[in-house]
Amino acid sequence: MKKRKILLFTVGIMLASVISAQENIFLGLFPEINAHTRDTSDTVSLGGGLLTGLEINRHFSVGIKVSFFYDLETVSALEPQAFFRYCLPWRNEKNGPYIQAEAGSIIYWEFGEMFPAFSGGLALGWRFSFGKNWYAEPTARFGYPYIWGGGAIAGYKFPLK
Repeated sequence: MKKRKILLFTVGIMLASVISAQENIFLGLFPEINAHTRDTSDTVSLGGGLLTGLEINRHFSVGIKVSFFYDLETVSALEPQAFFRYCLPWRNEKNGPYIQAEAGSIIYWEFGEMFPAFSGGLALGWRFSFGKNWYAEPTARFGYPYIWGGGAIAGYKFPLK
């Protein structure tokens, strides 16, 4: 029991020190259109979601996002993912391009049955900042089991320093 308390205390101190050294926490909402169906039909899915992340420094961010999509026929999908973002070196403090690796799972519902699957891919985007804390990001993504996706994120950054 004592070892568990020491471990939890150590993890808590490490997490607090990592968060206190960071730039911003960001929160965003997004709509998206994609080829997000279980079959190879020509239908597209519409949906959106919520993402939150932590800017580790000027170039690296980590976070999670949760999306829901529906193809307007029979398939619905819930997509929780983790992402790792690298802002390209020519990005200035507020605006610029990024590349993002995403991995997680997808839970499909079709005709009352549930089908889980792995998902992963890359996203490309550009952050535009408005004022000190507001931002918008047009983004495109490619991966599995979705073939492509495109949308826009609107969000708010909470400064930690």
